[in-house]
Amino acid sequence: MQIEYNPRERLNGGVSLGLPYEAAQDVTARVLRTQDVEAAYRLRHEVFAKELRWVPLADDGLEHDVYDVQAKHFGVFRDRKILSYLRLVSPEHRYMLEKEFRALVSPDHDIRKAPDTREVSRLCVSFDERGTKVRTSIGSIGVSMMLYRQVYQWCIPNKVRYLYLVVEYKVLRLLKMFGFPCVLVGEPTRMPDGVVAAAAIMDWREFEAKNLLSRPELLDWFNQDPEYRGGLLPPPPVAYSERQVSL
Repeated sequence: MQIEYNPRERLNGGVSLGLPYEAAQDVTARVLRTQDVEAAYRLRHEVFAKELRWVPLADDGLEHDVYDVQAKHFGVFRDRKILSYLRLVSPEHRYMLEKEFRALVSPDHDIRKAPDTREVSRLCVSFDERGTKVRTSIGSIGVSMMLYRQVYQWCIPNKVRYLYLVVEYKVLRLLKMFGFPCVLVGEPTRMPDGVVAAAAIMDWREFEAKNLLSRPELLDWFNQDPEYRGGLLPPPPVAYSERQVSL
């Protein structure tokens, strides 16, 4: 049985999807504006150049590449500080899956290059924010969950249904546990730095159908302009060891 779900019907006349919104007190998630770009590139340099060493260090402390030109950029901010970031690369541009991560894709899988598809890349959370929780109407959540909701609220009105992503395999398992139905498109592979990476695709319609049954409160939260005004909970005392993202 196919479950039909219209996100706009669940909004109760609330917001216009895809617009910036206040998430909790002074923490916001939004599509990046011109003045946000340098902060985003600086966060990427901290994570991907200094911490992970996946890309070379840059003299100016900014990490950017050819994929940025055709990408839509998203971030979570506290005032002017960026806490979490990702970008969506459009199908008119080459995906990283087609070059840098091609080895993670099964030869039997045809990479989808259609207007309803994007590739997620450069997903990261600031090192000192990985233990931060935001108090919301559905409970305490990590800052990256706010980021995923903003991406969803952009994707729905722009008719983007499928997202490709490459993450650590353990992060992929966490995403599935938190209600994101990611399907592998190749075998998890140990990278030269020892990280086990995996490529997957996710269907927002399947996300809606799955959570309509199992976690309707999460689905409602993804589709509402939050009226709750909470605040940040303090990070836990034990330092987090996650290298790239936190949920």
